Amino acid sequence: MLINRVVDLWFKRRQEEIDYFCNNPVQVQERELMSLVEYAAETEFGVKYDFKSIDTIEKFQQRVPVCDYESFVQYIDRARLGEKNIIWPTAI
Repeated sequence: MLINRVVDLWFKRRQEEIDYFCNNPVQVQERELMSLVEYAAETEFGVKYDFKSIDTIEKFQQRVPVCDYESFVQYIDRARLGEKNIIWPTAI
């Protein structure tokens, strides 16, 4: 049946993606981080840490400090109160 072929093709493609993720976890995580950094580049947080110029993990680690809740809560509170584009460009 045609529907079975389509489903089989979809599952085969999805299994290939899953295999790639399992076999290349570091590359997948790096690519995802760079995608998120690029997406958030125009936020207040992204501008503060110059996300636009971050193109490696090393630059991210050098530029963006490790934050605990107390040092990050100011951004969270502002977003909670409805301010836009603080830590993420879309609704949270």
